[in-house]
Amino acid sequence: MLTKAFSQDLLQDKIKPIIKQGKLIYQLEMANWTAAKLFAQKYKGKEKASGYVSYIESDKVKTVFYFKADKLKSLATFTFDESFDEKNTQVDMISRILTPAEIELTKLRASAMKAIDDASFFAVPADAHLSVIPMVSNGEHKVYVMSESDKPGVVVFGNDYLLNYSNDLSLQNKSALHGNVALVNYEVGAVNTNDKLSSHTLVGKEEEMVSPIDIATLFLYKKDTRWRQHSFISEKYIFFWNYDTESLNAIAKKAPPAKD
Repeated sequence: MLTKAFSQDLLQDKIKPIIKQGKLIYQLEMANWTAAKLFAQKYKGKEKASGYVSYIESDKVKTVFYFKADKLKSLATFTFDESFDEKNTQVDMISRILTPAEIELTKLRASAMKAIDDASFFAVPADAHLSVIPMVSNGEHKVYVMSESDKPGVVVFGNDYLLNYSNDLSLQNKSALHGNVALVNYEVGAVNTNDKLSSHTLVGKEEEMVSPIDIATLFLYKKDTRWRQHSFISEKYIFFWNYDTESLNAIAKKAPPAKD
């Protein structure tokens, strides 16, 4: 009994940083989504955006759309609170030179966009696209790559990646977090909660743990799916995500009986 409890504590210790990182990815990508919509509505200039990056500053999330002239300059800056409500968003359309931290993120983004062109490593699911989320966190430079559905009523889990960079922004390594893809359907425009199809399977021994992208995906589609919970089923564990408590509980599956 003590061994089982100890194992459960160790599993929760592994889960906590995954949830924390997942929330960070969610904040950055939700800012990207909302800012892209606002930029299309509000920007009336002639310069074409080269890209955009998001980052945390104090308790706010900022997204900067930029273009390259003699130096990297902003076209628009959007500042969000935790609600990501467009009504509460600060919009700054005054052009300025990007800060060193912002320039660092643009370089990470450019490197990742070039890297994902490698079709021998990065797969793109049907009716989906890859989104890159660069970040500098705890002194580490990295880019998460997630698959996002282009089809309403579908959430993509899996086919996610992590790129790690050195301090001079050289790509050190790239890894697939989950090689498999799970497409989970939901009712578009649902009024009531519907958890009927809210589960998917992680395939393969190396994919027995949820990823930060999994957690970010749950947050990103919370309003659309109206799920209260979601379960991940792997070879060794069943994970249960609870939206009300924003917690992930895990149960170890029973090992099959040994063969004689």
